[in-house]
Amino acid sequence: MTRMLDRLENKGLLTRVRCDADRRQVRLLLTEQGNAFSQQIMSIAADALNDLTQPLTREEFKELDRLLRKVLTPTGLLPDDLGAH
Repeated sequence: MTRMLDRLENKGLLTRVRCDADRRQVRLLLTEQGNAFSQQIMSIAADALNDLTQPLTREEFKELDRLLRKVLTPTGLLPDDLGAH
């Protein structure tokens, strides 16, 4: 976790602030740049998924969708509106 936070901090996406009441606690705050980036994450993820699935035929994509739902539905990782299809 520390390495990942170091990288995000080095990229200027977050800052760490020690809690005054308990110096053992560190609060993570998004920077202005981090907040702007967070607004783009859904679009970036959608573009990446489209790139990954582009080689699939329509039938292969449907099968991938079916299998992912079968694996993810019992875990509760799918939002309610995506679980039933």
